[in-house]
Amino acid sequence: SVMENLRKLNEDTVNEEQLGTALVAELDVAAKLVEESAARIAALLQDARERMTGTELAVHEAILDSCTNLMDFIKQLIITSNKLQKEIVESGRGAGSAEDFYCRNSRFRWTDGLLSASKAVGLRAQTLTDLADLCVKGQGNFDELIVASREITASTAQLMAASRVKATRGENLTKLEVLSKQVNKAAGQVVGASQSGKTSTEKSSTENVDFSKLSYTQAKRVEMDTQVKILDLEYQLERERAKIREIRKSAYNEANAANPVATQINAAPQKAQENNLRELASVLNSAPSPPSLIDLDLSSPKPVAAPRKSLI
Repeated sequence: SVMENLRKLNEDTVNEEQLGTALVAELDVAAKLVEESAARIAALLQDARERMTGTELAVHEAILDSCTNLMDFIKQLIITSNKLQKEIVESGRGAGSAEDFYCRNSRFRWTDGLLSASKAVGLRAQTLTDLADLCVKGQGNFDELIVASREITASTAQLMAASRVKATRGENLTKLEVLSKQVNKAAGQVVGASQSGKTSTEKSSTENVDFSKLSYTQAKRVEMDTQVKILDLEYQLERERAKIREIRKSAYNEANAANPVATQINAAPQKAQENNLRELASVLNSAPSPPSLIDLDLSSPKPVAAPRKSLI
């Protein structure tokens, strides 16, 4: 089940003697989680076609179709990565066992990188599915889908990088590189569909104001208010980016046991990721709408005063 697979992905404690078994299990669980996510998305698409019409249906069809395509490529990427790992072990273990091979390489953090990348792919695929579910129900946010898609791109890139560290050029590595590009392209399509959906369902804020009817004073007031909002949003965005940098730095810090942020991430990676997505989306949505014509006194537009001539 989905919850059982999530529970397995959230289990962070692995003995060195079990690294090989754990890695194979993580890849298998991630593949199953992606497969279950794809099934959920198909059900969401069917539900949308039964309940929606017109622009609303077109928007959600485009998003869910692109999510289905993305899940398919992610699943293929995980399967190919699993095959490549078995190939690496067979060529590098010598007379030892697969467990011996992974234990020898764990000191270089290669195995740790594979384990964390495998977990990230499965968890982020699940997060994207949850957000798509909320969007179809009218409770979600297009910006959250955009962020989740980019997070998937990052996690699959991590899996790709970790998988190729000890790989030699061959069929599986070549296929993995091709699939990585296809995942990036598919994630871009989810982003594009989400951005298009946002544009289609939300009126442009500038359409609410006829700037040609504003007096010089009114126009300058609107311009100043807008500049203040831009500065405020830029400040909030920089704060969120700084938070992300600290989270990533803490997650890879060897002394992260004493770091409360890293401890929280390791204890509940899915919850930390979901909170991160919500905070990023809240920044994108925190911009107030520019003042509408109702808020402005347009009963008697004032003429623009001519500039004074210089006496020099």
